[in-house]
Amino acid sequence: MSVASTAARAPSAASDPGTREHRGRGTVRATVLTVGVAIGAFLLALNGGFYDPVDREALAVAVWGVVAIVVALGLWPTARAPRTALAAGALLAAFATFTVLSTTWAPAAGTAVTEGSRVLLYLGVFAVAVLATRVGDAAGATDGLALGIAAVAILALASRLFPDLTAPREVAQLLPGTENRLSYPVDYWNGLGILVGLGTPLLLHAATRIEEGRWRAIALAPLPAIAGAVYLTSSRGAAAVAAVGLVAFLALTDRRLLALWAAGVGAAGSAAAVAVLHARDVLVTGPLRSDLAYTQGRSAAALVALICLGTATVYLLGGVRAPVRPRLPTPVRAGVAVAVVLVAAVGVAASHPSNRIDRFKVPPSEDPVNEVGESHLLSGGGSGRWQFWGAAIDELERHPLRGGGAGSYESWWAANGSITYFVRDAHSLWLETLGELGILGLALLAAFFGVILFAAALVLRRAPPGTRSAPAALAAVVLAFCVGAALDWMWELTVVATIAMLAAGLLAGPAARPVARAAARRPLALPARIALPVGGLLLAAALTLPLLGDLRMEDSADAAERGATAEAVDAALDARKLTPWSARPLTQLALLAEQAGDLAAARTWIARALEKDGANWRLWLTAARIQTKRGEAREAGRSLARARGRNPRSPLFQRPLSAGWPRALAPGSR
Repeated sequence: MSVASTAARAPSAASDPGTREHRGRGTVRATVLTVGVAIGAFLLALNGGFYDPVDREALAVAVWGVVAIVVALGLWPTARAPRTALAAGALLAAFATFTVLSTTWAPAAGTAVTEGSRVLLYLGVFAVAVLATRVGDAAGATDGLALGIAAVAILALASRLFPDLTAPREVAQLLPGTENRLSYPVDYWNGLGILVGLGTPLLLHAATRIEEGRWRAIALAPLPAIAGAVYLTSSRGAAAVAAVGLVAFLALTDRRLLALWAAGVGAAGSAAAVAVLHARDVLVTGPLRSDLAYTQGRSAAALVALICLGTATVYLLGGVRAPVRPRLPTPVRAGVAVAVVLVAAVGVAASHPSNRIDRFKVPPSEDPVNEVGESHLLSGGGSGRWQFWGAAIDELERHPLRGGGAGSYESWWAANGSITYFVRDAHSLWLETLGELGILGLALLAAFFGVILFAAALVLRRAPPGTRSAPAALAAVVLAFCVGAALDWMWELTVVATIAMLAAGLLAGPAARPVARAAARRPLALPARIALPVGGLLLAAALTLPLLGDLRMEDSADAAERGATAEAVDAALDARKLTPWSARPLTQLALLAEQAGDLAAARTWIARALEKDGANWRLWLTAARIQTKRGEAREAGRSLARARGRNPRSPLFQRPLSAGWPRALAPGSR
């Protein structure tokens, strides 16, 4: 009997019961992973993007606690991580260590500790992505990210089309000129736009990876909703992030023809959805809770839903038979590349880049016009970013190697900024890191992302035909995040940075590795199996201190608002014990003592707060007020001069202060 006939009669792998059982377990695992990642991403966005320090610190404690417990119990795979994951993890850990060490030279140790806890959270997310995944998990996790972000975009769009779904947001009360820019549920329009913009390459991955045509079409359907959400955020950064993610995915995937078809159909549907919204000016510019806005919202919802359905249908009918890897002749590929470059060059030239740069540098007015929709998306103004970035570079010049210390930008800007704006961040991760942590800090952070992109290149090069979609989408997410973080404070918006760190861990870890290389991985060494649980528990314990301190500060603020002064003082004293490096509990005690009429105690507490954070102009203003009440005119004058020197452009110091001091802080403030 011939070998061929024997092979023909032999049972196939697909018909073997053991193989079917293994594939069944793999399908269940992929489904659980997809759903779990989707729910996690959605919940992170739903809670204001986890921007609040208490939420973020609680998440950090939970992440490191899970790492310690699960690794100790052996519930996660115990194979050694790839070298790229070890290198990237070491660099991110070094960056976290350098951030924490900057407490020794930062103007306020409390802000440096806060920044250190942020980096430790991202390190924990990266560790989870590396340790908790197996070879082949990248596709399921990527689908989960796509599903979670799509759900956020749909919810955000629905909150505008059906305003009764949500209550008026606090951000609209704090910044009245921004109420027309879609921000729910993240509470920051640029953050929401960049978050949903990251979903573009992820949805294209799902639309080109899934073999069943109907599921491909369903995966592409949310793209018009994402475009509508980005349009209503009026975020140019979001548009840039979506564009970078799209181009990167098209360049890196090996299902390029199908991806191009998906991108074309999705772009057409997105343009139609934006046109529907643009035609309803009240829905875009307000008043948002008027009868006309309700009417326009309902009609827009129906049309956008039909556009999403039409997008899926057109994609299904035209792309289901598209070859996975089209073999185009080299001259054709070269011609396409040249055409793309020429079109891009013509587009850049037509946009008058020199004029746009000049427009970008112009400082914003003190009472900026509330631009929404395409008027803002197509504008060339920098909204003050040129000035913010320049201040970060100025801070670098003062301390080139180590920077001014983590969290120092806010006080540096208050003292040295060029326009009258309250700014906490430089609106650029890279330049803010350069100013706060110097060349060393930026080198560590840039090296981390460099290793991640190197890992992505290795995975893409080694991937078998037809399996590059997931790593291509993850690499596109990391690249798009780097662009978004260069334009706004996405490092501080936990949900956005967490998704980027998850994508980084999936790329560097085993999840994106080809299945054929799985057998080469060696077991995790015993020292590592001991060090991970011990280190995780130590980090969780260390991160618990600022969390408990912030919780007690919230208790103190709540008690002060109720007039329960004794309870507020007890909570502030507890916070002081838990976070001895922070000036916040001391400031709260000073304000409570002032409110109670104990000016001697208030003077003592505010002096101790200034020892912790002498660069804070508000503390000097509070000290001046307390000293004035005590009749210490000379000391009050010196404190007032120090406050003015630390924030010379504040409107408070542009006119004589009357006997009724402005209350820069209050015991009930958070």
